[in-house]
Amino acid sequence: MPIDVTIQLPTNPPPATPTAGSHDTAPTTTAFQLHVDRIVHTFNDDNIPITLPSATTGTDQLRNQVLSLGFRTEEIQLSGILVDRGTVSASNPRRQTLLDIARVQWMYITQNIGVGGGGGADATTLNPNAYLLLVVQAGNPPSNAAPGSIPGSGVAGLGIDTTGATNAYRGLIRELSFTNQGGRPDIWEWTMRFTVVMNEHDY
Repeated sequence: MPIDVTIQLPTNPPPATPTAGSHDTAPTTTAFQLHVDRIVHTFNDDNIPITLPSATTGTDQLRNQVLSLGFRTEEIQLSGILVDRGTVSASNPRRQTLLDIARVQWMYITQNIGVGGGGGADATTLNPNAYLLLVVQAGNPPSNAAPGSIPGSGVAGLGIDTTGATNAYRGLIRELSFTNQGGRPDIWEWTMRFTVVMNEHDY
């Protein structure tokens, strides 16, 4: 059974940088739905364990420290099948739709490039609101939520909570590829590598 995922461009211009410990503002742009067959979520931190000298004995645990060099990466790899036909909508993104999102994503994290073209005073690489929002459906919706709705948004039929930031990730599309087989002109196997800038997962 496919996993439902949405991906959205940030609001233009993006809201200000959120305060520490808070969730980002959900974009008001179209949440395009992707039916994903496989998700691989990897986290890598290249750190070095070192031993610090101690003036006392019996404190071995305190002597074992870890030095992090900051070479930390978090990546989500998605793959699925895309039917590239019909009218473009939130529930029917076309191949060109995804390519367009990947092409223009940089505009929303570049400061002051003009009205209507992304950017703005709060569009910087240090503002997570300026990055793409990827939401993975997981868990159960709130008990008071209508079936197939986004709680608090009034949008029916998606079944994904973007307002609560459940399994939500801010980041950039690092790689996007499509593979087509002969005899299936509208059927594409796609893969996406999404580099996470901020993990907004709710437990």
